[in-house]
Amino acid sequence: RQLTPALGVSRAPIREALEENFATAEIIFITGGLGPTTDDVTREIVAELLGLELFSDVELASTITRRLARRGIRLTDRILRQAMVPQGAEVLPNDNGTAPGLYLAAREMSAGNSPHLFLLPGPPRYIQQTLRPSVSPIPPRILGPPRPFAVLVYPLVAGGAAFRFPPC
Repeated sequence: RQLTPALGVSRAPIREALEENFATAEIIFITGGLGPTTDDVTREIVAELLGLELFSDVELASTITRRLARRGIRLTDRILRQAMVPQGAEVLPNDNGTAPGLYLAAREMSAGNSPHLFLLPGPPRYIQQTLRPSVSPIPPRILGPPRPFAVLVYPLVAGGAAFRFPPC
């Protein structure tokens, strides 16, 4: 389920979408909601759903502090809250912004297993720059060695133009 545009400060739609997909998804990618604004609540909602405490990651807080100092930006508590990390999360560095990505491995919960969760910063350039170096090594750890697969392509001709659609 894709939720767009921004959800504002309401936590319910985010929580409901995650709860709805926890039972069937193996991997969930969530973009946005990791920054310093009041409507950036993704990390808190995920921590609540998983029953995890948030803690201040000292190394991450230091990275954020140094980055802001280099740019002459005053550090505030609101900015520093981006260093709050759910217990057990792997921090995915964001070299171009202060909001890091987070990876939470699947875990057992009272209502069943949670999926693997990737929480990524919202701006597309941050996602792209975080995705390759930080996210791409993780799926092989989850899924094991690559397995052979086949892709079938069915050509479709309509109105003189050909379109290729992968099978559903």
